[in-house]
Amino acid sequence: MADFNVGFVIFPNITQLDFTGPFEVLSRLATPPSISARSKFSQSSTHVVAKTMLPVVSDRGLGITPTCTF
Repeated sequence: MADFNVGFVIFPNITQLDFTGPFEVLSRLATPPSISARSKFSQSSTHVVAKTMLPVVSDRGLGITPTCTF
């Protein structure tokens, strides 16, 4: 298991940008800042959490597939 876990709970009619903006930033925690440096969060993991594993439809019709359930 990762040392640092980030979970985004999604639900029907979510505004997609409210979750994907922060997801883009926090999902890069494991990415090293340069080739010669190690990431401080190299064991981080990002999850998209929902009630079921079925796609969740945003307020504009975009289907988002969860990676885990609660």
